[in-house]
Amino acid sequence: MILSQTGCSIEMLVGLLPQLSKAELLYRASRDGWRAANFHSFCDNKGPTVTLIQVNNYVFGGYTPANWDSSGNNKPQDTSAFLFSLSNPTKQTLATKIPNTGPHVSCTTYCASAYGPTFGGGHDLYIADNAASNTTSYTN
Repeated sequence: MILSQTGCSIEMLVGLLPQLSKAELLYRASRDGWRAANFHSFCDNKGPTVTLIQVNNYVFGGYTPANWDSSGNNKPQDTSAFLFSLSNPTKQTLATKIPNTGPHVSCTTYCASAYGPTFGGGHDLYIADNAASNTTSYTN
């Protein structure tokens, strides 16, 4: 739904990902609820995941081969994890893979029960609890 609404093709996203054996929608905040606990109840311990986010005309997200959990711990660096941008108002750098680099490179994801999907130790991408009504989600 997100990809078709913004003109992004599924091929753009698939082109960034490692070969996957199967793909299924685990969680959709608009359907399953915006609480971090809802995200974790649907996504914890499910293996590799793609997080896809739409905010207005921006479509972006992240891929991690690691399991999500509610432990409050950083997951060790995995060079196959990355952030991506698929759509933005300037239409520049579409289908861009953003590697796991920077000051917090030792961490791929941060897993905590009060956090939605969070990538990077400093948090390069952070989705807050109740993200639809909470303005503290951000990207760096």
